Amino acid sequence: METSRKNINWHTAAVAALKIDLRDYSDLLIFHREAYLWKNRFRIDLIIIHKNTDISIPKPLADQFRSVNLFEIKGIGSSVTVQSFYKTLGYAGLYASDNWTRSTYSMKDISLFLISRSYPQNLITHLRRDCGFEVANISRGIYDVREIGFSVYIIVTRMIPPEEYLYLYCVADELKEQDLQYVERLEKDYLIHHRDEPEVYGDYILQIRNAYSKAKGSATMAAAKKVKNIYDMNISELVRENERQKNIYDMNISELAHENAKIASQNACQKREIEEAHTQVAAYKQRIAELEEQIRQLSESEKM
Repeated sequence: METSRKNINWHTAAVAALKIDLRDYSDLLIFHREAYLWKNRFRIDLIIIHKNTDISIPKPLADQFRSVNLFEIKGIGSSVTVQSFYKTLGYAGLYASDNWTRSTYSMKDISLFLISRSYPQNLITHLRRDCGFEVANISRGIYDVREIGFSVYIIVTRMIPPEEYLYLYCVADELKEQDLQYVERLEKDYLIHHRDEPEVYGDYILQIRNAYSKAKGSATMAAAKKVKNIYDMNISELVRENERQKNIYDMNISELAHENAKIASQNACQKREIEEAHTQVAAYKQRIAELEEQIRQLSESEKM
């Protein structure tokens, strides 16, 4: 069954992919997806905070991280346009403005990353020819836009090294025969690590399953079968986990009911003990009254 592009959240897939591909450095990075800027009036796809820039992350793309890294992520069917480029530059200015009184953020502390599957020919031509900027290919699929103030990088996921960004590379809706090896590698990696962060891996595999189910070409169809197996396995695990949690819940409820019955029984015993104590106190009071009456009568007899 073919899946509409509308059913695929490319942003979710890309953010999850970045989290997974950078999992070895999770103690250094904080991810803010769909982050709001400047009085919550604007929203950017992703902000990654690098908590200690004195520690470099030895991976292409991540080795360019500054303290604050803003990401504009384009869907598979679109590319980074001139308009989206200038919009993201504006977001960087808003972020610096919004945080100026609370930190020392300046242009040198902020990097921009514009991510798309395809090479943005029109944008790069505009930057080179119309703006006079140097656009340098510093690594496979990574382009550095220089002399612009902010650090700006254009990431073409179709061209990035799969050995470094396996999950991000596999965010696609059409694959070639040579790409199947990476899907197989992803399958093995997923089975090993998906329990580490089940929500992140689950978000990723759901979107990839939806994308591959479009099945354009034999390679994508083969990949779709592999990813469907992963997805089905993931669903089965979720069902088992839900059943386990339900059993724990039922057991806890049973234990609580037993404890409540025990407490109620103890309370009933305590109530009976209190009632008996009240009865004894009343009897003591009655006996004291009788003794006082006897003493009074004896006292009157002695006077006579």
